Amino acid sequence: MPAVDGALPEVDTKLGAGSGVVGQTINLPVGGGSVSGHPVIAEWLIPLQYLRNEAKASPNHTLVMEVIGDSMQPSYMPGDRVLVDLSQNTMSTDTVYAISDGQSEPQIKRLQRVPFSDPVEVRIISDNPNLERFTVELERLTIIGRIVGHIARK
Repeated sequence: MPAVDGALPEVDTKLGAGSGVVGQTINLPVGGGSVSGHPVIAEWLIPLQYLRNEAKASPNHTLVMEVIGDSMQPSYMPGDRVLVDLSQNTMSTDTVYAISDGQSEPQIKRLQRVPFSDPVEVRIISDNPNLERFTVELERLTIIGRIVGHIARK
């Protein structure tokens, strides 16, 4: 819960435009089990009207993450922040998502569905033209959320 009413939390995780970084993880006992998460390191006030109407985001499920690395340049630069809607965790359109393969740190990548593929495959695209695209089965990816906004450092 943000300290500032209506603020979006920035969590201690960096989305790699290359490879990402998972910051500190907190484990809390709940009932007979536990939940884990990342500490909030900042809060961002983003107008609710923008989130709902322009970004098409769920304000209660959106958080802020920092971009590191160069694989998404020139679109996303190191130090930029992105708004990630965690409720949009399935691939509905060809766009930019926060993803994980379950073995490496979270990344920011452009996903493009491969037409007529069975099982469904997606191209994972870095905006940096010096890097190769690759294709994987969609079921091998975890979509953390859709990138619904961008705060550039320009």
